[in-house]
Amino acid sequence: MTSFDDADADADALPAPQAPVENRQDGGTRGGRTGEDTAPATAPAVLLQRVSLLTWAGIGALAALVGLLPWLATGLRLPLQNLWQAPTAPADMPRVLLPFNQYAITLLLAVVVTGYATAGLFARVLGRVAGLRWPRRAMLSLTAGVLGVHLLAAAQTASTVAAGLSARTASALYLAALLAVLAFAVGTGLLVLRLVLAASRPAVVIGVSLLAVIAASWLAALITPFGAAPGQPGPLASAASDAVLHWLPAVAVGAVIAWSGVHTLARLLAAAGGLALLWILPAAFTALASAASFRLLLPHPVELAEYGLQVFQAALLMPEPALPPLLLALVITTGGITARHLLTRRPAGARLRS
Repeated sequence: MTSFDDADADADALPAPQAPVENRQDGGTRGGRTGEDTAPATAPAVLLQRVSLLTWAGIGALAALVGLLPWLATGLRLPLQNLWQAPTAPADMPRVLLPFNQYAITLLLAVVVTGYATAGLFARVLGRVAGLRWPRRAMLSLTAGVLGVHLLAAAQTASTVAAGLSARTASALYLAALLAVLAFAVGTGLLVLRLVLAASRPAVVIGVSLLAVIAASWLAALITPFGAAPGQPGPLASAASDAVLHWLPAVAVGAVIAWSGVHTLARLLAAAGGLALLWILPAAFTALASAASFRLLLPHPVELAEYGLQVFQAALLMPEPALPPLLLALVITTGGITARHLLTRRPAGARLRS
């Protein structure tokens, strides 16, 4: 896994860093180039090239902790469980590192995926600023740092929940379902990380579009913590949380499509895919949250799946929640592409002189 090194990278992908060239007394250089043809690497770039693999793993671990911020803000107290072996007050529930509860499925997805996205975006921006392509071993260490935190958190949370659940088949199935959601979140996070680090702009468009809805859920959970009492933290925060969920994904998708452009077939298909994700993912999240919180149907998986599908179809086809974000994304895309065209277009006189 490397940054900006795909075989199908765009022409504007970052060039590989040049090593300092040692001039010889006869005016030549080692490698057959003259001293005027090359320039030594900048001091920040040289320092960044010497970053150890352990440091990259530490950056990944820090990114994973950033992803966990909405859950950390709640105090890490395990939500009440329907299958808990003994009646327990909310304040007496054990502390866990991940939100394991059927009512916190979207939060679990958000805090895990955002950790990988944070690591990928940090590495991409840093590489862009320094003009570097990160070697594969550095990005693998970065990924290992994020994954290591999540594995430790999963082990602590699963063991704590398993110890408190009643000894029933339903409890085992419940824990297995939560672990399956966690595995799905980790897989999605790894995919987002890979796409965000890709040199190909269409890949970045898909990665950011996939991340947009999840990141909006993460930010909304940070504004209004999970399990907050009714009316808390206040109507302004609730309104801000709703606005983030509804509009932030559209802004992100529109901006990344405008950045990429649509002047090649691959970029045009990526733009269409990004808009499709903007349309489908919110409906899928709504269906998942609704089905997971329907306690009466939890023992009946077939009926539960049918109910979730009905909610998904309703959320997907209702124009009120689905159409405005798509229109906003199209407006931002059109405005961004138009602005880039006007800013980069050379005057007619300059074209004639050239």
